[in-house]
Amino acid sequence: MKRKIIAALTLGSILSLGVLLMPKNGKGSVSAPYGLYRSPFRYVIVRNDFVKAASIRQVGILMEDDDFTEENLKSIYQLVVKRFPEPYDMNIEVYTSLVDAPTPEEIDGGGMSEMKNPPPASGRPTAVVIRNPNGEFINYYYPTPKGQEKGRIVIRAPEKQK
Repeated sequence: MKRKIIAALTLGSILSLGVLLMPKNGKGSVSAPYGLYRSPFRYVIVRNDFVKAASIRQVGILMEDDDFTEENLKSIYQLVVKRFPEPYDMNIEVYTSLVDAPTPEEIDGGGMSEMKNPPPASGRPTAVVIRNPNGEFINYYYPTPKGQEKGRIVIRAPEKQK
């Protein structure tokens, strides 16, 4: 019994030391050891709803402020579309603060579909990705010394009417 306890403590110490000695990727997060895949940025899916009546998927993403870049927003778009290919119509909301991410009760309370995407309450970066037959684009907000600024990335522009 004593040997098992000593072995467990030794193994725990070795694992702890291994984590401490693991190389950092420059932003403070740990790099993947031994060539294992590690995403270049951290994000979690906090919402995945399929609205049957409208045939649209609503996805919520929470990510770190430091990782909020145009390149990473495009990557999130590609990753989510790959993970959830159906239905074609999709809205992806990206938050960098839990304050801005709606709770399930807030989602259940509904909202007005005519509302434009207002800047986040926290003042932290957020984005809304839209994919529908009319186009694919990312609207995002980010803080500046002058206040919130809005940017747009067009993935696929709407086709011109013939």
